[in-house]
Formats: sequence, C-alpha cells, structure tokens
Amino acid sequence: MAIKYSSESSTDHRQRLRGKFQEKGIEALADIEVVELLLTFAPPRSDCKQAARDALAKFGSLPEVLDASPVLLKKKVKGMGPKNIFALQFVQGIARRYLRQRIQKKNYITSSKDVADYLIHALRFHSDKAM
Repeated sequence: MAIKYSSESSTDHRQRLRGKFQEKGIEALADIEVVELLLTFAPPRSDCKQAARDALAKFGSLPEVLDASPVLLKKKVKGMGPKNIFALQFVQGIARRYLRQRIQKKNYITSSKDVADYLIHALRFHSDKAM
C-alpha cells in the first residue's frame, strides 16, 4: 500500500525545518535541509526535497549549489524553476554583501581567513583575464 503525502504533510515538514532553524540555528541543519528550506521560499505546497537532493548530488556541496549559474541549475536539476533559482541567488548575494560590509566595517583585518573570505566572494564573478 502506497503512502499518500498531502499538502498538509508538506506544510508540516516545512514548519519543522523552519522551527529547527529558529531554535537551533543554521549549524543544526544538514546541507540538504538548508537547500530544501531555501527552495521552499519559491513554490507553494510542493515537495522540494528531491530537488535539494538532486542539486547537492549534481554540484557536490552547498557552496557549489549557491555558486552555480542559473543556466546550469535549470539544466542539471529537475524541477528547478526561476523562483527556486532566484532564492538561491538571493541568499548567495546576501552572504556576499554581509562579508563585504563586515570587512569594510573593521579598522583592520584580524586574520588571513577574513582576507580569504572577502576576496573569494568579491572576486567570484571576475574572469581571470580581468585580473
């Protein structure tokens, strides 16, 4: 006998993921849960777990999913639509802005990690020829 999943169970699952994040923070979520939760921002009442699994399988890691181009996301991940892609790009953009503003706010750089974080995100979309 096949189990039927209603939109209610999908809603409950989304609420559980959101609650887990709110109570325990981002570190409590597995990469698949992070991607899945991101994808829920776009399509109402649809299951995003398979798209999250596929994205991680195709690209290998959460950073690679966030860095993937819209063309590759749409081409390689079944069910990845414009709203999903927007959500992923938006979060990646927020992370970039956060790191840039955090670095600019400091009077000095305290570690090589600060430099690396800033440069990786600041130069991510520049071609080798431009540098």
